[in-house]
Order: sequence, then structure tokens, then C-alpha cells
Amino acid sequence: MRRSRVTVVASFYFRLCEVVTRRHGTCGTMVLIIFIVGACLAVLVIVAAMSRHKKSATGEIQLVGSRARVDAELAPEGTVLIHGELWRARSADGTSIPSHTIVQVVGLSGHLLVVKS
Repeated sequence: MRRSRVTVVASFYFRLCEVVTRRHGTCGTMVLIIFIVGACLAVLVIVAAMSRHKKSATGEIQLVGSRARVDAELAPEGTVLIHGELWRARSADGTSIPSHTIVQVVGLSGHLLVVKS
């Protein structure tokens, strides 16, 4: 008979709790539970932090031609808000573009957008 992964993990956890309780009492079991919960939370925080820094759209097809709003003045580099994401950008002709101006994306260099007003 094949046991499911959940059954295997649960039986391992209960055996581990039994061993810890025999050696360290109920306090040891609580420490084990706190450790496991803390490790799970740490993994969730790391995954959330890593996913925050990824850009959802990096292809030129998805960005070139789109409109963006200047967040921090482009002098000639700054930031723009496009599709709900904050991107680094520079003006195509090297001029300064004030914040809150609507610009158009004309190119892409890595994660740096090239825009014109």
C-alpha cells in the first residue's frame, strides 16, 4: 500500500514530536513547533521579497509604444510608472522631462526604458 506524501510528512512530524517530548518534555515540543512555523514564515518572506524585484514584462513588444507617467524627473535619467510598475528610464534626446509628464516608450536597453515626451 502506497502512502501519500502528506501521510509520510505527518507521521515523521509526530515521531519527531514524540522523541523531543521524551527527551525535553512539553517545552521541547513547543520549541520544535515554533521552529517549524518560523522556518515556513522565513521561506514565505524570502519568496515574496524575491518576486517583488522581478519585472513582469521585459520584452520590447510589450513596452515599446506604451505610454508611461514620469515619477521622478528625467534629467536625463529617472523613473517612470508603466503598467503599474516603476521602471528606470532616460529621455531619448537627453533633455530633462519633469515629473507627472506623460511620455512614450521608444526603446529598451536591458531594464532601462528610453522615452520621449
